[in-house]
Amino acid sequence: MFSIIVPSYNRNQEINALLESLKQQTAYNFEVIIVDDCSKNTGQ
Repeated sequence: MFSIIVPSYNRNQEINALLESLKQQTAYNFEVIIVDDCSKNTGQ
């Protein structure tokens, strides 16, 4: 198992694209940790 740690600040579209891409991967034993730094937008 491995972890993917993603820092984010006001990047909802990029995070959505990242998650969609990760769904397509052949390795399934991983976790994604998204660290939001007080984004101003409303998407979570």
